[in-house]
Amino acid sequence: MKIYLLTLFLITTVLLGKSNKKEDVQKNEKKDVKVQSQKMEKEKNMDAINVIQKKIIQNKNKIELFPAFGMSVNDQFIQSFSFSGGLGFHLQETFSIELFGGYIPKPYYKDAARDLPRDANLMPELSAIKYFADLNFLWSPISGKFSFLDWTILYFEFYLTTGAGYIETTNSSTISANIGIGQKYYLSSWLAFRFEIKDHIYTENYNHIVVPNKNDETSKNITNFVNLYMGISLFFP
Repeated sequence: MKIYLLTLFLITTVLLGKSNKKEDVQKNEKKDVKVQSQKMEKEKNMDAINVIQKKIIQNKNKIELFPAFGMSVNDQFIQSFSFSGGLGFHLQETFSIELFGGYIPKPYYKDAARDLPRDANLMPELSAIKYFADLNFLWSPISGKFSFLDWTILYFEFYLTTGAGYIETTNSSTISANIGIGQKYYLSSWLAFRFEIKDHIYTENYNHIVVPNKNDETSKNITNFVNLYMGISLFFP
């Protein structure tokens, strides 16, 4: 009888020990999973904070030089190509002021400008811009980054621009206003590709020659000279 009780006690002790050990293992596994989950969540939050707070490109108090090539996109009679450029200063990270100008050596007259007098006995209203200069204000409300072909990270900036200036045409000279949008793609802290589309708005003197051998009529019309500018931005210092 004593041997039976002793055997039963030993078996019960072993089973309880195994049960307690199994429970300890399960508790440790749950604890490890919880710790790992908390660690991953913390790393995720830190990455999110870094993305939001850290701004790689800092432009405040920098000078920006913008040599560019321009081309007109809205004139059905004349195609213009310009040597353009800007010199700006960044007052804040999102706000800058810029002197901008361009010179058009020689306009290219499209087929419509040459064919209309011959085919319809009508003369189109022609006025080509020779050069222009503006004082503009730029505001950059959006900036970010993206992966370019899984090769590198590019930082970009979207901006709005507006200002006023002076335009010299083949018919007259006048003040002008402009409004536009653009983007910059940064290759480094001092170099970026820059693209801009801008509408130069001004009044022009047109000579309306509707039928040959009749009196000409002159009037002032509001004209839109829409240009696409492409170039690079250099930042100093």
